[in-house]
Amino acid sequence: TAFTRQVLQPGAVSSQDVANVVYELAAVAGTNNSTNNNVPGLSPEEVVAALEQLCSHMHVLVTNPNIDVNAQDVSNTLWGCAKLRIKPADTACNGMLQSFEGRKMREAATSQAVANTLYAASELRHRCGWQPQLREQVWQQLLSEEQLTRVADHGLPQEVSNVLLAVARLSRTAGAALPVISQELADRCATQLLEGQIAQRLTPWTAQSISNTMWACAMLGLHQSKFFVGASANTRMWLPKAAAGSIRQVALACATLQLRDEQLLASLVRGCSQKLSELQRLSKQPGLSPHRTCCSVGQHCVCGGTRSC
Repeated sequence: TAFTRQVLQPGAVSSQDVANVVYELAAVAGTNNSTNNNVPGLSPEEVVAALEQLCSHMHVLVTNPNIDVNAQDVSNTLWGCAKLRIKPADTACNGMLQSFEGRKMREAATSQAVANTLYAASELRHRCGWQPQLREQVWQQLLSEEQLTRVADHGLPQEVSNVLLAVARLSRTAGAALPVISQELADRCATQLLEGQIAQRLTPWTAQSISNTMWACAMLGLHQSKFFVGASANTRMWLPKAAAGSIRQVALACATLQLRDEQLLASLVRGCSQKLSELQRLSKQPGLSPHRTCCSVGQHCVCGGTRSC
């Protein structure tokens, strides 16, 4: 088509160009305290139209065997779509994920690219109802032992928790949609990630990463005693900095898995008491919203509200 020929012209739009624009749109929306496609200066319809065109560009690039596309560019594009909560055309989304079937792409992918790609796929499915249409072989390659080792042994705690949350979501039904990956594959991935070097030392982990990991284990029905014991032993390190949404998520994970860790449960009770004291103090200050303080993105209010903050 004329569009395809235009994109493939020498010196035309590159994959990095596309990724940079999508990434910056998402970053600007995030700076604007937006959880959707609220980009300053653009209407929601304009943002959707721009993202559709950008992802069409990327799809043309990743499906052309004569063009080398960087894995980070694909990852950043998908991540931006997920952050903006906009699902481009299925062909574009599937094409970007399908590009990781190429060995060269997979070998060049960093732990960040792997983690962001998988997390974005799960977010688009979870938030936007996208059902990826990929062969099982592609998921096996994306979640291969080699790929996960980069995250489990050489990545960041947030990358480990994001991949865990992604595989947990992708292995579950979403409305009427069937699971994308098998429970067996999800369990294997989770076990490898939790036995990796990064999960053995929880000192640098944030409360959000710990709570996401515990919730992922709960969704998968995994009683990863070593990780939970480590989280319990280090509550003084991460719990005081935890948002109310993280505390709630850990409590739900404990309830779902029927954990009886007295130290962890007692710490959660103390954490909840501290958050309630903060809310009572803030409620007496005019112009301050307890909702914004107590809740993390995507979590329902624990302060009596009925909306997500």
